[in-house]
Amino acid sequence: MKMKRKRISDPSRIESLKELPRIEITWHDAASGDGTWWPLDHLRSQNRDGLIECQTLGYLVKMGPKAITVCQTRAEHGKLAHDWSIPRKWIKKIRVLR
Repeated sequence: MKMKRKRISDPSRIESLKELPRIEITWHDAASGDGTWWPLDHLRSQNRDGLIECQTLGYLVKMGPKAITVCQTRAEHGKLAHDWSIPRKWIKKIRVLR
């Protein structure tokens, strides 16, 4: 059985914070070591390509041409906090949460 993909609509017309869709974004972020000195062959043998896969959960606030913005906290006084703008080129997938 094929699952239907839920289409994400542009949140720019949504006025109520309670109506903002909740999403999970899977994306790749840059990574760095802990500052330890390593030989070249050790660094080249690492399984990761210098990137870390991340998941961010939040309320979809904006779908811009270069980034998608989510906020992780909403309050009853009508304000949002803990915003993330993730470049579209870094995003692997977006899942709409219920």
